[in-house]
Amino acid sequence: MSPKNLKYYPDTSIVIKAGLLTIVIFISYFLGLGINKILRFSNDYLSGLWCAVSAIVVFDDLPKNAKSLIKDRLLGTFIGALLTTVIIYFTNNLFLSLGISVFFTCILISVFKWTGALKIGCITVIIVGLSTHEKAFDIVWQFGLMRFLESVAGGAISLIATIIIEMIKKKNIEKT
Repeated sequence: MSPKNLKYYPDTSIVIKAGLLTIVIFISYFLGLGINKILRFSNDYLSGLWCAVSAIVVFDDLPKNAKSLIKDRLLGTFIGALLTTVIIYFTNNLFLSLGISVFFTCILISVFKWTGALKIGCITVIIVGLSTHEKAFDIVWQFGLMRFLESVAGGAISLIATIIIEMIKKKNIEKT
């Protein structure tokens, strides 16, 4: 490696941000596992993943953006999980219940103009529907509830990290 290539290495803020995001992901993953263990629901592996993914999605440089992302994440997850749980209760066909759930999730989110929540709402329908296929109804509502709780936990951790980044930036600006 030649010394002239050293000028292309990332500055310290990029390294700090990458380190912070890595910490946020791991904390979120283990928090998701912990919530699952405390509530004694099934499928703790998915709990950790959903919580970590929520943290990744919400992570941003600006608290304003992170707050908007967490709002969209929570709305989409709540609507998708709720509609899927209710519709699976009344239908016995996986594809019919998924189709109806996605359709009404899209309608509801579009009517209220929560466009940022649309994708995660549909993803939640698919995750809750497919991961609970041929399981008892109590498992279905538990999966829906867990996806929402994990979104809250992962999003909150990420929002805290975003606020920390903002505080560090302000201190650095004040020093200069």
